[in-house]
Amino acid sequence: MHETLCMARLLQGENVPVRSLGKADKMHTPILTIAIPTYNRFETLCTNLSRLVPLLTQDVCVLVLDNASTDDTRNLTDWVKANHPDASIRVIRNITNVGAGANVTRSFEIAETPWVWTLSDDDPVKPDAVTGILDVIARNPAAAFINMQSTAIPDELRRPADLELHCSTIADLAEKLDFMPNLLLSSTGVFRVAVARAVLRKAYINLNTVAPHIAIILSILDAGIGGVILSGHTVVTYHLSTDDPWATEVWLAVADVFNLVRDQHARAILLRKYTQTHPGWVETRKLLRVLRPLMLDPSTRGMAISDYLYAWSKRIQFTKHPVVLFMAFVAEALSIAGMVLLATIFPMRIAARTTESDAFLRTATDGRA
Repeated sequence: MHETLCMARLLQGENVPVRSLGKADKMHTPILTIAIPTYNRFETLCTNLSRLVPLLTQDVCVLVLDNASTDDTRNLTDWVKANHPDASIRVIRNITNVGAGANVTRSFEIAETPWVWTLSDDDPVKPDAVTGILDVIARNPAAAFINMQSTAIPDELRRPADLELHCSTIADLAEKLDFMPNLLLSSTGVFRVAVARAVLRKAYINLNTVAPHIAIILSILDAGIGGVILSGHTVVTYHLSTDDPWATEVWLAVADVFNLVRDQHARAILLRKYTQTHPGWVETRKLLRVLRPLMLDPSTRGMAISDYLYAWSKRIQFTKHPVVLFMAFVAEALSIAGMVLLATIFPMRIAARTTESDAFLRTATDGRA
């Protein structure tokens, strides 16, 4: 009931207040919560908290969500009292490990401020990160989500520090987004809590995508209850990893979150930017799973095939066995050609199946299936 009322008031342009401000409300109500989900990274967490404490002001507080750690993180409250007794740091420990995605999502329920910055426990913050975020919030108080920058962005794609791109629709975001990993990185995300709560069930429903925060962003834009700001201010140091075997599985899981996008063209653009981010280390047969629906749709087929060929060119370029890999490419290409041919011969049947599939996915993500 509360979610429905929030949604209605947000659609009418109201600034819905956050509930239960507690003790802080008696003195000064902070504006921003820095939410830090953590699990078994006690030393790294303590190092980053010590780096963060000098940046805190009366407008900012820290919320650490311990996902039932088994290391010394269990004693974090004692460490905070001993090392930073005057800092506004609150520690909440889960009874059991709820998974990384759910732990991040819980921050939107627990936060007692209008805004939340979701910061990973191992991402070092820049000295002007907090002031930069507060400045962007002050200039854009009605925004629903602000995407800051990390150091992972290549120089040629880096936004100027004073640049702010405004996106009011998913199509806007698809066109203006410069570097997909910067959106996927939770440490660059600043959310208006009331708006995020209005679509929070979408985050929980999409925990399997390992990107519930992206589900929140897409759902906000889809519902038309807020806009997105792409900011040029850099807030964290981050390095992309491409040699982690687990990364491929994560990459495939995250791709599924884009099923929330109803606009096929916008979805195709987002997936293109997503697939071109990691073509060197994602197996093409797994990439095909992501691109297959776009290949079956005549309006996005050319774009999808282009992305697929690009990925193959990268694999062949860096392999030690180009001949063997080229033969594998020919076999896959013939399979794709047959699939596209069938889609061309039986377009109505394929379109009907695709429509039924999309309808089911939308129903499932709405929580009715």
